[in-house]
Amino acid sequence: MHSGESARSTAAGAYSVTEIVWLAEQQDYILRDRLSGRAQPLPRHADAWRLWLESQSAFHFKGRLGQMTLRRESRKGHPIYWYAFRHCLHRTFKQYAGKTNRLTLERLEAVAAELELSCRKLREQMRQRHEQAEREASEPLLQTKLRPPLLASDLILRERLLTLLERGRGRRLILLCAPAGSGKTSLVRQWLTERQGEPESAALPVAWLTLDAGDNEPQRFWRYLVAACAPWLPPHERERLSAAPARPLAATSGLGGFASMTVAGSADPLTPRLIALLNLLDEQGARGLLILDNYHLIQSEAIHQALSLLLSHLPAGLVLILLTREEPPLPLASLRAGGGLLELRGPELRFSQAESAAFLRAHGLLLTPEQQEQLDQLIGGWPAGLRLFTLLFENSRFGAERAGAGGDGGAVASSEPEQLLKAFRGSQLPLFDYFSSEVLQGLPAHLQDFLLRTCWLPSLQPDLCHLISGNQESAALLAELARRNLFIEVLDPQQQTYRYYPLFAEALQQAARQRLPAEEQRLIAYQASRWYAAHGQLDEATELALQAGVGQWLADLIERRTIPLRLRLLQGDPSLQHLRRWLAALPEAITWSRPQLCILSVLSILATLFEERRSQRRERRLSSAEEARISALLKRAEELWRESNDQEGLARLYACRVLVLEHLPGSPAEAARRFYESAVYARTALEHLAPDESDWRSFCLGHLFGHALQSGHLLEADQLSQQIESLMHESGTEADPWSRGVSGLRAFVLSLRGQLYEAAHLYRQLVHQDNAQHPLTLLAHLGQSQILYDWNDLAGAEEQLRLLEEDLSRFQSANDDDDERKAFMVSLLNLLAAQMRALISQARGQLDEACARLRDLLLAATSAFPATDFHRYLLGDLLVWQARLELARGNLEAARDGLYELARLCGLADSDRLADPEQLAQTLVWEEAPRLLTAEASAGPAESQPQASQLAPRSQEPQGLLLEQYQLLSARLLLATGQARQASLLLDEIQRQAQRYGRGRGLLQARLLLARAYAQQRDPVLASTHLCQALEQGQVEGHRRLFLDEGQELAVLLRELLPRVRGQILRAYAESLLEDFASAQGRQPSIIAVAEAALPEPFSAQELRILRLLVVGYSNAEIARELVISVNTVRTHVRHIYQKLNVHSRHRAIAAARRYGLI
Repeated sequence: MHSGESARSTAAGAYSVTEIVWLAEQQDYILRDRLSGRAQPLPRHADAWRLWLESQSAFHFKGRLGQMTLRRESRKGHPIYWYAFRHCLHRTFKQYAGKTNRLTLERLEAVAAELELSCRKLREQMRQRHEQAEREASEPLLQTKLRPPLLASDLILRERLLTLLERGRGRRLILLCAPAGSGKTSLVRQWLTERQGEPESAALPVAWLTLDAGDNEPQRFWRYLVAACAPWLPPHERERLSAAPARPLAATSGLGGFASMTVAGSADPLTPRLIALLNLLDEQGARGLLILDNYHLIQSEAIHQALSLLLSHLPAGLVLILLTREEPPLPLASLRAGGGLLELRGPELRFSQAESAAFLRAHGLLLTPEQQEQLDQLIGGWPAGLRLFTLLFENSRFGAERAGAGGDGGAVASSEPEQLLKAFRGSQLPLFDYFSSEVLQGLPAHLQDFLLRTCWLPSLQPDLCHLISGNQESAALLAELARRNLFIEVLDPQQQTYRYYPLFAEALQQAARQRLPAEEQRLIAYQASRWYAAHGQLDEATELALQAGVGQWLADLIERRTIPLRLRLLQGDPSLQHLRRWLAALPEAITWSRPQLCILSVLSILATLFEERRSQRRERRLSSAEEARISALLKRAEELWRESNDQEGLARLYACRVLVLEHLPGSPAEAARRFYESAVYARTALEHLAPDESDWRSFCLGHLFGHALQSGHLLEADQLSQQIESLMHESGTEADPWSRGVSGLRAFVLSLRGQLYEAAHLYRQLVHQDNAQHPLTLLAHLGQSQILYDWNDLAGAEEQLRLLEEDLSRFQSANDDDDERKAFMVSLLNLLAAQMRALISQARGQLDEACARLRDLLLAATSAFPATDFHRYLLGDLLVWQARLELARGNLEAARDGLYELARLCGLADSDRLADPEQLAQTLVWEEAPRLLTAEASAGPAESQPQASQLAPRSQEPQGLLLEQYQLLSARLLLATGQARQASLLLDEIQRQAQRYGRGRGLLQARLLLARAYAQQRDPVLASTHLCQALEQGQVEGHRRLFLDEGQELAVLLRELLPRVRGQILRAYAESLLEDFASAQGRQPSIIAVAEAALPEPFSAQELRILRLLVVGYSNAEIARELVISVNTVRTHVRHIYQKLNVHSRHRAIAAARRYGLI
């Protein structure tokens, strides 16, 4: 079997333990048990074969021609039939095998052969895709971008600016921000040249990167940045960093409210890679200059965030220099305040009169002071304007006459400059219009024709210019233009690659529109587009195809250029603006004839919606017109892909439908229907999406994760989060913020499942991986506080809240443009932290203080946050705790009010039905809860396409976790009012649902309440049974507060049960719980003999530190990293701890440490 394949299938139902195997050496089939390996003959008689098939629900087949898993299915009133499944490279193939009476060995071999053929085709497709991906990854870098441009020979020495630049060597950032033509690049290049003569700087490396619009692509920017940093990186590290993909994040909107609180603000594809680069630069002791030219062309928010991080953590020996026309969105204010910024703006870069005069003298122009004043008024010291003036002079009749007179005949100081100034001043055309017309008129005809035909090209190569102009001497003409200094720069002398200065190109294009026929302009653009496409420069090719107006060719290029973007379009990527222009330019007939263009049009509409939300900072849903267009586009795409039987295309369509359904307007009932409908689409899409569609796959998995979490199906949510992490690992993006966000969500799910140790481990990893101001770090502190509370480590829980406060303060003060997002995060974290403090207060017996805090928090939570699923869950949790504390205080009326509010939050009943508080608990439990308990079953697995029955509208249903909270609180009220029998019936159902869906926390609470319920019914056997089950479950993960928060009624039951508890570990756990109960009451339990004598041997400070880390679940390796010691040293300390406590296991050590008051 091919590597990475198996015959298992998630769609194939239960695991089959029986298999039919073909033995080549015996030329026969046998039956074999897959677990024991025991073999037996295969039934050969027709009746025996039929009876054997009817006794099986599923079996595995390994034949001569292939293998598969078969599952029996049946429908009421129809014969039994069989389906075959084959899992291959993350795809499951399903095929109808036949009815039982037709399922012969020959039929099995035929079906297996067909499935094997499908697998082979898939493997070949994957091989071809892998080869294509490798070719794309090996695309060479343009080396001219990584070298400073050549220095012009006619520059003058600008000592005042060079002195300023020299002062900037001790700053973090040198910013040259000025309009085009201000001489930014020339000044820095001149500074580098001047510094080469200084001995102390001779070995100082310089990294140069000239940016262009294509560098808004994060992966491309990353590759060029790493290449530019080559002077400081060992070759093997450079290759490793370049290979690390800076991928965009998959859309996280499918996770609903739970995801938004965890991954908000973390969609930054470059930060993890940049942190690795910064660490490596620091390790290498890098010193020198990192120069980024043309930074104004960068519009990507991800790159801006990465540069902000770079500035915040730049190694001391490095200086970043940015050359830009616009002020970049970087933390400049904090750099100014800290003295880390040197700025050179337009006014500083303008030529003084003395510098202008020196520049003109170098070009043979000697102006009088009055003429110089006139020129300064016209040009304002603009370097490009001065160069333009000298160029006009050199190409005018004055320059021609001077050249004819002998070239170096000295400076011209007669009336000629006066006449030139008069003409220059008197022109009413814009400067570059006058320039283009005057320069062109002074050039030979063949040069004018060449310029007008090639001015549309973003880069100039001889063979391309030959194709466009028809001139076989293109290489010589380019060299002549460079010699004439006609605003053309040399990108690569060896490859003979040039580029017109942007202003010059614009002027030439304006002239070309006036002189060349429109049809000829379109032909030039089309030919150039074809050339660029053939050379892999798709951005340039697409822009020129747009100018050419050739619809089908433009459509081809749009599909080629944007297929890799996928969900990146939804992350505010600047390339989206280009996509909109391209799509808008296409005739509708072309768009509607290509399903991929239909999907891209839908994504463009959605991305526009998201951009408006970000810019206007308000919630907006799709309008009716947008909804209608999206519906029509998706319908057309589905028709076209069904006609061609393109299952992978249909899978992308279904994934896109999931995205659309999340943003449609409608009532709560419609939103609930779409909630389930989108899950069906996501499952269907996953069945057929290609393995390399990692963006869409992770999006669909994320949506199903949010669906499972909101439905309370925690086991499924945990499995889905692991699938997402596995997918991220396979695609090489496990270090991305999206992947870490999934880890944070999984830690939250694990804590709800009651798996505290693994959740704590994940939270600790998040704290170590992210910086202190990252939202994930803040939420991890909160999660650790909750887990330490569950372990009854109240001091540890408070310490995590203190760390959260410190990091939250830094998070608030950090420079961030998204103030609204920050304000939301701060409010949410403050509320959750305040809730934890209220719980800690009640754990210490301060019930009045805790109740007052919870009342204030409920008021704040009701008004401060939007009505999302997470908001309802948060409110529900606050209501539950308030009601529980009111019960503990004996205030039954207030507890009933809390249950009433919780019922309304769940949408279980209207206020009229619940108006009588006296009948509230019984009404809810016996009329509403049973209906909702049976409504929790999830939809069955999707078939190859969504079924009508699966998409049928449903009434609004509360999320499963909130419903469980309501049911448990209902049971507590029943117990408080003496209705133990009704409570036990309800709790039995809660227990079954919690076991089914993996809600470990709810299961433990249900078992504890069942113990109390049966004790009230005077049934000690069942009470002990449920309490023992709770002890066994709680001991594994160290749960304590779930026991302690049940109060002294449970302590009495536990004390009665203690003599019958079997097993040293379980007994020690029960004893330690009783100690905690007694501590809460300020006395020791009489049944437990607590050693009054001191420890035989005192503990060292290091042993105490290790003991406390053992208690919170650290492994030996984690303790070693935390304390910066070896693992062997940790093992030695742990052995000494066991000896001093006279125990032989971690659990016994923890229990003994609690008895002695060591923790």
